[in-house]
Amino acid sequence: RQRTSFGVHQGLECKTIAVIGATGGVGLETVYQALAAGNKVRALCRSPDKLVIPPGSGGESKAGTTLTSPDLEIIQGDVTKKADVEKLLDDSDIAGVVVALGGRTAEVGKTMLTDGTKNVIETMKDKGLSKVAVVTSIGSGDSY
Repeated sequence: RQRTSFGVHQGLECKTIAVIGATGGVGLETVYQALAAGNKVRALCRSPDKLVIPPGSGGESKAGTTLTSPDLEIIQGDVTKKADVEKLLDDSDIAGVVVALGGRTAEVGKTMLTDGTKNVIETMKDKGLSKVAVVTSIGSGDSY
């Protein structure tokens, strides 16, 4: 098997990764790196205009520019609305889910993490999905 410049094996089918909280620091890196690795990404974003190339792996010269790819599907929505989570996960090719929720409580609400996570887990169970990675900054620094 040959490797491309992004480390993807040629001739292998790429996977779809669902990312929730795609416009935060961890979410942006997750989306960018998943696309660079040859995966397809479905991203749930409250504000799709904030889905930009991250300064870390994207490099300072491209940082902040709109992130586009034929392998990127943006779903505008809110993790606290189960219908939005269902729409995100309504794809039989999803291999796993990354939950990268965070933010200041004053901006996202006191129950965003608990309500949103409940919606994600319930919807994953309904869809038969079992692979999830959860990363959050809630409860650290000035997030509360």
